[in-house]
Amino acid sequence: YSIEHFFHLFNITTSFCRTNRFLSKHNYIHFIKKTTKEWVHLLDEAGVANGPINSIKEVFEEPQVQARGMQIELPHAVAGKVTLVGSPMKFSQTPIVHEMPPPALGQHTQEILRSVLKKSDAEIVALQTSGII
Repeated sequence: YSIEHFFHLFNITTSFCRTNRFLSKHNYIHFIKKTTKEWVHLLDEAGVANGPINSIKEVFEEPQVQARGMQIELPHAVAGKVTLVGSPMKFSQTPIVHEMPPPALGQHTQEILRSVLKKSDAEIVALQTSGII
């Protein structure tokens, strides 16, 4: 397929694509008739740069993601066991160790206010009282 063939599928012109929102309600109806894989294939054949937008589940099902061991699980104080994305860095002599899950909302707020912003206990209480934190 050529890019012109792709445009013809939707009765659109190149100038339309450059000057208007491509995914109008009319065009959306055409998009939902095909699967993501079908669209990737059609767009690839037409020479259009593209890629799927995957759900988290789909990301972790990708063979490359699985082969690189990108899915990790860590215990979390609030959420229990959480699934996370591992480090993309893979070293043969020094493997990355994932030890800490992401913090709970506000878990380090006071620590950061004290150590980084040099706020006093009184200033932190004032921020809490006023509902800022």
